[in-house]
Amino acid sequence: MLVPGCGRGYDIASFARAAAASASSSSPSGDSKNKKTVITGWDYVPEAVRSAKEWLESPESGLAELKRRNGSSPLVAVEVEQADFFQRAFSSSPSFIPFTLAFDYTFFCALPPPRREEWARAYSRLLAPGKGLLITLVFPCVPPPALGVDELPREEREAFQASFGTRELVEDAAKAEGPPWPVSLEEYKRVLLSDKGALFELVSCEAVPAKLSHRGRGGREMIAVWRRTTARKANENDEKLSAL
Repeated sequence: MLVPGCGRGYDIASFARAAAASASSSSPSGDSKNKKTVITGWDYVPEAVRSAKEWLESPESGLAELKRRNGSSPLVAVEVEQADFFQRAFSSSPSFIPFTLAFDYTFFCALPPPRREEWARAYSRLLAPGKGLLITLVFPCVPPPALGVDELPREEREAFQASFGTRELVEDAAKAEGPPWPVSLEEYKRVLLSDKGALFELVSCEAVPAKLSHRGRGGREMIAVWRRTTARKANENDEKLSAL
């Protein structure tokens, strides 16, 4: 699994704990024949890589406890590398083994909008054709889905309402200030499903309930899953997206 722009490694730890729990439930006896899950984080900034490695080793991440329980035969491993996402994608060696899963959260919205097509092509090279999945947490979403905003604490609810008319609702991302630049499901569709993008198909998409988001992001997120395909399915994807 790949987590580009991993920052301090919070998402790496979350996926590692989930993978470990899944492995334990499927093999209570600790069968060492189970395939190891490796979660790889990339970040371009050396300071971020050092910070992530330190945090992942800290008790706060929960990974030290996983190591203690798993002993010398861990079913889940994590690694953090200083890497240029685009350079790795377009200079991969013949021996490169594509990832089967990638998670993209605040990476897409941090990129200047003109690089979004390149982002899509990079993922098409990094994910395994036919089975590679790309999970995108769409933020800050334009327009915001606002699912469950009424359930937020008053302060957060008022902050969300006050954001209307600001850059989060600017339709033209090229004219907005960032990062993070405003994004939309249609923008992901444009780069992942168009002729200028890559060969992906939409698997699922839904709004994230506001109470499940980080503080200050409630009502502004959607989650979409895309599969790297081996054949062009643009018409089928258009029908799925138009029904949302």
